[in-house]
Order: sequence, then structure tokens, then C-alpha cells
Amino acid sequence: MGCRGMTAAMGAAVACAVGATACAPGGRAGEEGTGAPGGDSARDTGAAPVLVPPQGALLITELYYAGAVPTAGIDRYYADQFVTITNTGDGAVDLGGLVLGEVFGLAGRINAGDTPNAEAADPARITLQGAFRIPGAPGERLLAPGASVRICQDAANHAPYSPVESLDAPLEAFVDNGRGDLDNPRADNLEPLLFSGGSDWLWTVFGPSLVLLPGEAVAEPERARLDGWPVWRVPAAGLIDAVEALRSENAADYKRLHPALDAGFATVSGTYTGEALHRRSDGAGGFQDTNDSGADFTVAPPTIRP
Repeated sequence: MGCRGMTAAMGAAVACAVGATACAPGGRAGEEGTGAPGGDSARDTGAAPVLVPPQGALLITELYYAGAVPTAGIDRYYADQFVTITNTGDGAVDLGGLVLGEVFGLAGRINAGDTPNAEAADPARITLQGAFRIPGAPGERLLAPGASVRICQDAANHAPYSPVESLDAPLEAFVDNGRGDLDNPRADNLEPLLFSGGSDWLWTVFGPSLVLLPGEAVAEPERARLDGWPVWRVPAAGLIDAVEALRSENAADYKRLHPALDAGFATVSGTYTGEALHRRSDGAGGFQDTNDSGADFTVAPPTIRP
């Protein structure tokens, strides 16, 4: 959900390419990557790229979190998780400094005794249990109009455990805590702001709720602890986009986002199914964005390569 019209432009910065190409490994503007064919117009002419604010331009267009179908002797493989962000605007968007956040709360009744624990009653506030910032100085990470960027847990070829190949993804959530997370030197690392997990930034395979926020939103968080987790309460003003995924269609009571921010939620058929959420087409060459994840996303296998 794009949350268009919630807030005026808030100049932020994020990762990818100027012109008609998207981020390459390393994520620097103008390098080869995913996107429409063509050259880098700013580089070719010397003209500065036309920049637009992220609000109303950036959409989360794919979220793969469920984990791979068991194979090769591994029945729980989830290091292949990723999210894709697409620039639907008519100018480049500066990605550096934008924050990808995971909203606090259970995805549904997973264990006996589980009850809804999210803080979704206030439309002006979002409670985060994880937050990573996209690196890059202003103007360094520009996502061209129509281009997409994949942000993944591990920028790797995940064969034989998964068909997903993210070796050339420009951004990964490397956790440098000495607990064994692998670092792809070709990908730039997200900057951990709020993280209390293990060796990697695992999104729950039962269904996470992710938000894309401007850096200003997390500048002065209200810090607290909920159910033993450190959390940040941050303003929803300036929200760029969000996608809410829960365990099943019967998990509505576990919504983590107020309906004013996302009116519904999406779900896949189960864990370790190799299924992803894909934003629907609007029928006119763009993406559907009604601020309702249940209406805006459909289920299909993940895109193999960025």
C-alpha cells in the first residue's frame, strides 16, 4: 500500500540506478542492473536527474518470506527471503537513508496460548521490532523510474535448497555479530538500527508486516520493551509503503497496522511453500495500490533473479 497523500515530500535517499537501469551489485548509480533497457541519461548528457519524493513513487511489489519447499535434505530454509521495491514515479528516487522496518506482533496463533499482541490501535504510530537503513549519501543511490531493487536476507545463490538466485542483488541484511552470517562483498549492507535477533534478520515465515519509512521517522523513536522484545514506536506520518502478511485468513485479530495504514492483509498457503506475494497489475501497465494488502497482492512463486 502506497499511503499516497498521507504526507508531503520528505527528501530521503535510497539505492539504485539513474536513467533506465537499476542497481547493480554495490548499488551505485548508473551501473548495470534490473530495469528498462537504455542508457543512463544523467551520465550521457551531464544533466542532473529529475528527482521525485519517495511517497507516491515507491511501492513494495514483491515479498518473499515463507521459505523454500523442503529439498536436498533441508526442511526449513529461509535464507532466501527478499523484498522488492519499485519506482512507479516519473522521476528518480533517492533511496539512501530510507528505512525498512518490521512491525511488532505475532502473525497469528502459532503456539497454544498465543493472543494478539500488536499495537495497531493508533493510526498515527507504528511499533517496530526491527529496522534497517539503506546506505548511501544523498544522490548516491538513485532508483530510476520503472526500475526495481531487491533487498534480501542473503545476497547468494541459494541452490540446491531454493531456486532463488540473489547473488547479484545490490543490498543485503548482513548482521556482523560474529554468529556466522555470510557477507557478499558485491552487495552493500543495510545498516542495522534496531535488531535483537540471531545471526540474520529473519522475517517470520508465518507472515511479516514490513514498512518503508523516511529516515526522519526513526530519528527520535520512543523506546520500549514488549513481550521481552525491544521495540521502537515511530510516527506513521511520511509512511512510504507497507505490506501486511499474516499466517492465515483467520488471523485478522493479529493485524499489526491500523486499517488507515493498511486496510487488510495478505497470506500465502503456508510455511515453506516457496510462495511469494506479488503486487497485482492495475490493468494499465502499472501496479494496483488501494492501501489494502489483501486486495493488492496475489500469491505466486518468487521471482528467481533480481
